[in-house]
Amino acid sequence: MMLLVSCGGEHAKPATAVPVGAGLPTEGVLEISSIAQFNAEIARDVPGVVVVADFHAEWCGPCRLLSPDLVALATAHPGKLVVLKVDIDQHPQLAARFQAESIPLLVTFRAGKESARQVGYPGSKERLAAWLALP
Repeated sequence: MMLLVSCGGEHAKPATAVPVGAGLPTEGVLEISSIAQFNAEIARDVPGVVVVADFHAEWCGPCRLLSPDLVALATAHPGKLVVLKVDIDQHPQLAARFQAESIPLLVTFRAGKESARQVGYPGSKERLAAWLALP
């Protein structure tokens, strides 16, 4: 049994704000700035490329644990993994659309359609890579 750590529901409490992904390389990682940008990115259907949306918030401790692992995987697998960083506080419409009630929430896409989702930090980069089907 795998324990996933997440923030959300009535127990969510703000933590010290540390920028998610601060100081990390950004190859394969896109900060979403608009709904149109998000829609365009998930609509891409490139064989062999995993597109994953990371719904997160600056105040979320598990999000801060997950972010470096996602960035490291995107950097280690150029052209194979695209991470779309969606701050739920900046994009509440997208959070509502994907029912992001607990975060971090990871949603993978194929041809613009949701193909899988996971709530919480999986505990390690290796588990995350396995879930994303990356070597």
